[in-house]
Amino acid sequence: MSNRRAFLIWISVSIVSGRSFRFVLPIPLLLLLGVSDFLEDAAFFVPSSNRILGGGKISPGSVKRILIASAGFLREIALRTEPFELADIDVSDGNRRFAVRCLLK
Repeated sequence: MSNRRAFLIWISVSIVSGRSFRFVLPIPLLLLLGVSDFLEDAAFFVPSSNRILGGGKISPGSVKRILIASAGFLREIALRTEPFELADIDVSDGNRRFAVRCLLK
């Protein structure tokens, strides 16, 4: 186990066939803190009632709880994360290959 903090979510998508393609997207974990703050602010404007409005399928109170839980989850990832592999998917079909890798670095 590492005692080093992770600073990035590193997403890499690779498609190998007749025309190869590779896409890499590093996302700073500090960006998740901003998204977390935004979700908490958005939850402030959602009413806390548990009755379903306008024929919807979910109540505003449930939406508020989901926003607050999501904000807490993103904050925990951003502040208390060590490097590890989130997903590693590699699929081959004949001469075509599709690979997705998502790491916390």
